[in-house]
Amino acid sequence: MIFICRSEFDCKVSELFGFHAGPEGFSSLVGSSKKADIISPPPSLEPGSKAIVRVKIFPGISFHWVALHTELDPEKRFVDIQESGPFAKFKHEHIFIQTSENSSILEDRISCSPPWYANHFLFEFLLEKTMKNEFHARHKITAKQIGCNYRIEFCGKTKEPMP
Repeated sequence: MIFICRSEFDCKVSELFGFHAGPEGFSSLVGSSKKADIISPPPSLEPGSKAIVRVKIFPGISFHWVALHTELDPEKRFVDIQESGPFAKFKHEHIFIQTSENSSILEDRISCSPPWYANHFLFEFLLEKTMKNEFHARHKITAKQIGCNYRIEFCGKTKEPMP
């Protein structure tokens, strides 16, 4: 499954990327979720840095998710993958594009595969709904923290990555 949430922010790409790279980025975005408790935030976006989060599925049922940063191109892109967690495969690309002097795009692109035992149709249906809610909230938080307006251009499941 490929999921993309793409928004335009009324700010410079340096501000948008800086928020994500700074200490408040991860804690504001992941820490805002009622379903996640940060055990260990990543020290940076540098390849090799890890984040550990406890994700609650149902009351009394949770798992540890370990995300590993694998790529960094400052003010353009960074990537994290699931090192351990519930998915067979999970890759999250964060793409930053300067579109004009005071306008930038943030695209969160997630490629994932369900665990072998999951019903793929049901898994994708539930996951798309959950991710839409999560990334709508994350983009709203990002704009609020930076102090700018934003517009969601697209947020949902797609077959092919958007340009």
